[in-house]
Amino acid sequence: MMRTEWAAALVASTLANINRKKDSPAFSVTDFAPHINEAPVSLDDAMKNWS
Repeated sequence: MMRTEWAAALVASTLANINRKKDSPAFSVTDFAPHINEAPVSLDDAMKNWS
C-alpha cells in the first residue's frame, strides 16, 4: 500500500508543481502522502534555504 500512496503522491505533486505560480514554493511528494514522514531538516540546511 505504501508504494501506491507514494506513486499517487508523486503524480499529485508533479501536477501541482506544473500548475503552481512561479513565486509560490514547490510542493514535495510528502505534502500529498500523509503516511510518509518527511526527514527533518538540519539547522544548517534551513539557514541556507531561508536566506
